[in-house]
Amino acid sequence: MFLAASPMFRIRARALGHALIPLAAIWLGAGIAAAQLLPAFELAQASARGGGVSEAFFTEFSYSPALLALLLHPFLLGNPYPRVSVEVVAYLGALPLLLASVAIFFRRNRATLFWLLLAVGALTLAFGGFTPFYRYLRFIPVLNFFRVPARFLFPFALAVSMLSGIGFDVLLARARESGFPRNARIVGALFGATIAGVIGLATLVEVDAWIAAWRALPFIFFASGLFILLRGGRGGFNRALLATLVLGLSLADLAAFGAVYVQTFNVIAPRAEIFSTPRVLADLALSDGARVLTSESVYPWLSVMRESLYPNLNAAYRVPALGGYTPLVPRRMQLVLDHLTPALLNLFGVRYYLVPQVLPVDPASEQADLADPFALKLSEHAIEIQPTEASGLLIDSSLAQSVELHDGDVVANFVLTLDNGQTITVPLRAGFDTGEWAYERSDVRRVVQHSEPPIATTFPARSAFPIEAHPGHTFRAQRPFSVAPVNVVRIALEPKIPAGLIHIERVVLTDGDTHTDLAALVGKASHRLIYRSEDVAVYENASGAPRAFVTHSALVVNDETALARLQAPDYSGELLLADGEELQNDVGEGIDEQAEIISYEPERVVLNVNASFDGYVVLADAWDAGWTAVVDGQPATVQRADLVLRAVRIAGGQHRVEFLYRPRSFYIGAVISIVSLLALVLIPFNLWLFARRAH
Repeated sequence: MFLAASPMFRIRARALGHALIPLAAIWLGAGIAAAQLLPAFELAQASARGGGVSEAFFTEFSYSPALLALLLHPFLLGNPYPRVSVEVVAYLGALPLLLASVAIFFRRNRATLFWLLLAVGALTLAFGGFTPFYRYLRFIPVLNFFRVPARFLFPFALAVSMLSGIGFDVLLARARESGFPRNARIVGALFGATIAGVIGLATLVEVDAWIAAWRALPFIFFASGLFILLRGGRGGFNRALLATLVLGLSLADLAAFGAVYVQTFNVIAPRAEIFSTPRVLADLALSDGARVLTSESVYPWLSVMRESLYPNLNAAYRVPALGGYTPLVPRRMQLVLDHLTPALLNLFGVRYYLVPQVLPVDPASEQADLADPFALKLSEHAIEIQPTEASGLLIDSSLAQSVELHDGDVVANFVLTLDNGQTITVPLRAGFDTGEWAYERSDVRRVVQHSEPPIATTFPARSAFPIEAHPGHTFRAQRPFSVAPVNVVRIALEPKIPAGLIHIERVVLTDGDTHTDLAALVGKASHRLIYRSEDVAVYENASGAPRAFVTHSALVVNDETALARLQAPDYSGELLLADGEELQNDVGEGIDEQAEIISYEPERVVLNVNASFDGYVVLADAWDAGWTAVVDGQPATVQRADLVLRAVRIAGGQHRVEFLYRPRSFYIGAVISIVSLLALVLIPFNLWLFARRAH
């Protein structure tokens, strides 16, 4: 009784109660959000960040100490777009930095010390990989989930802003007392007009003009800020005028800074422009669930992003894609995306490979516009093959920027090495074997100097300035050898014009009715150009598998073996299971089987399956522990196949297979959320009852 009545006990109990209240609120909030938090935690653990990230990933987008100069002169290096990532941009304005220095030198108290230490610490962490210690932070739990050290610029900016406020207080304390005099109103009106003018002209004046203005603006803002500090420090302003000058100069500085970004990184496009249907969709057959894959080798403008179905814009048009941007990519999926091969494109049902276009002004940009990493690259190195009998070559190709070439001009030589060491040279000639891809464009027709060769393929195209729609072509050359059939072991391409202007789409070794595609011999894809515009080039992959299929050969292997087999040039297509029952059924050719998708929703997929023998039905969608299956009304196990796909064991015959997403973590979290919500309602009610009884 004495202990309970003592003042010290009551003080400690009150303090404990004050500490428990916020803790209880945090727990209650977490409980309410459990339906979201538990699945998110489960995804994080399964993601590429779940076991920590690599040093290179952890230190990516570090803030270089050399960029400190941009705190005073933000466009010292010219237009930052697109060379500089916004992740490493920090600009506070000249006057806030000067005011922060006032706080550091003239207001040395605990608050100043706290914000100074936070600013220095955050900036040091923002340097990331440029410091010797930052890389070791990735061994600290929770921290090892993240990257982009430059994001520590956010607390740095907060700390400098607080120091600026303290510095302003120092000047304000020295200013004269007054109301709102006439000079403050005049200065305020001038600054208001200046800021309104900058905002109004932000998009009317070309960004290059703003960049040119910024050659002088940093000195103007810094000199103006220094004047305010020096005179304000001597009490040369009244309070209203000082506040007007500080606020006006800071806003004018930031408005001029924003005028550059509103036309570059922060450009705003009308909703209709973002969601207008891309022209390219008219030439893609995607109704059966086929996927696209877009090259991310460049970061293009919005119009190019839209036409190339750039991640994640493809989702706006309901176009299924392999990959996409999300910070929590499942670990195994990231492994696959990092090691894509032509065989994996086929397995995932990728029918189209899209290449965003850059302005083709030279051979290098022309080459980049048609770069396909999954196809042959004859211009880079020779191709070694197993001895293959051939009596000629079939070549599908085209040229760019070639109107000045005449008939018979040799643009490249194919050099074939035989098994006896001898070589055969097959020239590729303008006008006979290959030609300008935009031959049908009106301005090309008027000036082209070579004939139009035999056409291999024709596709819709748009090019030139102004843009003109026209047919595009690849051309076919059939070049028999002057000797009897020979065994070829090596093929090299020797360009006679810049290699970037030559597009070799297909090379086939022919021997009578036998055609051997060189791409297939070396595990590369034989993709065909089917569309090209000023925004995107599209290759078709005719070998892509359907979204759902039946297989009768399955092996159980570990992930490392599965990845190695999937990447092997001689991958035979057997299903690679993480667990389950192995199968080795040789069903022969011509078996009539199908796996038809009759309903496809984000959390439910229904298939009609007709299998001639026991096997697995495979859905080429990402596996997750939350997926379950029902076969003809009976529960079935969803096996993880080919590292990341879903597979279900079936017997021969016709079946209805249903995939359902039922993650246990969500249902557990939902129960916790409901209980927490009830507690949120009942606790105030019980407190109310307790209060009534107490009275």
